[in-house]
Amino acid sequence: MQKILTFLSKSECEFFVNFHEDCWRFLAKDFYGNKVIPFTPFPQDYRFRYVYTKICAHIQSIDPNLYPNNVEIVKWHEGKNQESHLDFDYHPYTSIIYLNDNYTGGQTFVDKEVVQPETGKIITFKGAEIPHGVNKIEKGTRYTIPIWYKDIRNEDR
Repeated sequence: MQKILTFLSKSECEFFVNFHEDCWRFLAKDFYGNKVIPFTPFPQDYRFRYVYTKICAHIQSIDPNLYPNNVEIVKWHEGKNQESHLDFDYHPYTSIIYLNDNYTGGQTFVDKEVVQPETGKIITFKGAEIPHGVNKIEKGTRYTIPIWYKDIRNEDR
C-alpha cells in the first residue's frame, strides 16, 4: 500500500508548472515524448531548496536511511502513458508529486490500485517491488515531480 499526503500548496505547484513552461526549451530532455527537467541544478532558488528539503524529510519519516537520488519535473502530453513496470532495484522507494489535476486520464496505478491525481498530493510506494504505471492521458497536460530514492546502506550500487 502506498502513502498519500497533501504535500505542496496550489501556488507552489503552479510555480513548478510555470517554471517548466518557461524553461523547457532550454533545459528539458525528451524521455519517451515527455519533457523532463532535472530538479537539482537550481539550488540558488529557495523554492527548489524548500521542496527538496521537504522531500528529504518526507522519505526520512518512512526510512531514515533513504535520500532522493533523482528528482525531475515532467510534462506529460496528451496521449502519453507509462506501461506497468518496476523501478531499478537500487531505488527501493518512489514518490510522485502531482502538480496539476486539470486533465482527463493520467491516473497512477500501483499494483491493482488506481490513484486519482490531486494537485499538491504526493504518493510514495516501493517502486522497485510493486508494479506501477500511468494510464493514458485522454485530454490535457499532466505535470508531476517524480522522485527516486537510494539507501545509504547500498552506496556501492
